Amino acid sequence: MDVDLLDGKIGSAGVYDVEFKGGKLVAAVGAKFAVGGIDTKLYLNAGEVLDALAKAIPGHFDDVALDFLKSKLLDSKDAA
Repeated sequence: MDVDLLDGKIGSAGVYDVEFKGGKLVAAVGAKFAVGGIDTKLYLNAGEVLDALAKAIPGHFDDVALDFLKSKLLDSKDAA
């Protein structure tokens, strides 16, 4: 399951995008300038991101929802 979370602009030259894709949390940042540009991506394991989120939230009420999200985001036919 691929899910686009955020798209946006950073000033007039930059852009960013955050999405869950292929079992990963992908954060991309890019900028175009008169003399060139830069594009970079950061890939994090979606399961580890959700585990860290669950650990950061006190109590156990969130665990069911995060486990459900993890099962959907890490579905074997979508994760590469």
